[in-house]
Amino acid sequence: MSVVSKVIKYPDERVVQRMRTFLKSDVTNILLMDDPALIKTCYVKAKALPSSETTAAMELNGISITEHCASNDKAVVLYGFKDGSPVALKKLDDEEIEKLRALAAENIKHSSIIPFEFVERQFICMPQVVTTLVHLNPLNRASQILFWSSISSAVDYLHRKGFAHMDIKPENVGVMQCNHILLDLGSAAKFGEWTPVTEEFVPVELTVKRGWMCAASAVDWWTIASTFCFKLDPELHGRKNRLKQTDIMRMLADKLVSVVWMEFQHMLDPDYSIPAVPFVSRSASVP
Repeated sequence: MSVVSKVIKYPDERVVQRMRTFLKSDVTNILLMDDPALIKTCYVKAKALPSSETTAAMELNGISITEHCASNDKAVVLYGFKDGSPVALKKLDDEEIEKLRALAAENIKHSSIIPFEFVERQFICMPQVVTTLVHLNPLNRASQILFWSSISSAVDYLHRKGFAHMDIKPENVGVMQCNHILLDLGSAAKFGEWTPVTEEFVPVELTVKRGWMCAASAVDWWTIASTFCFKLDPELHGRKNRLKQTDIMRMLADKLVSVVWMEFQHMLDPDYSIPAVPFVSRSASVP
């Protein structure tokens, strides 16, 4: 496309071809608007997509990529089919690869944790998720119990394997076949390791250093609590300020069904935490 060469000096024709193949809606907008910023953004997205060689290797593994592609500055996700079943393929950075290989080495398998397999070096293949918690209505009594039973079981399983998820939030809770599933294991880490987190779901009492925290079981339980709050009170949507633990507990006591609230109190008890460092270390340094 000649419009690309106006903005990108010496554009790679292979990248331009990926734009035509996977980013058709963006290309249409480029041709209509002739916006330099949009052209550059689209080119950067396409550059991160798999090469034709990688695509051919995926096809040898029974994976066919469709034209649908979700891509932004933080993630590249392709959609397709493997052996007739819909799948998503996510491109990982080096840090995510290391974390997920550590999980794979422990043979992490649970009905409420998204299964994945490595495809080529930088992609993982996962079942497509119908929707996530962020797109569902506020949790009613029945869905509270379903969400808690699924996610608490998954988190407890991870903890017993020596890992914390560290990024539980509505966007990372998928819904498949009436089951809630933990998604995005790219921040999961062994207890005591530092890993990035989504700060707005971490209570103010827990120390976050420049977007990083020390992996601990308490962080997962408190981010589940925050996720509950965001799904129980629609007015919290879009809020960036972190909640206080007392506010979280007050809201959960008022809105959760009693059986879930009783179990939650038990999980948030520091004496229950499994690892040797149950709460976030305030003295360790960020890498």
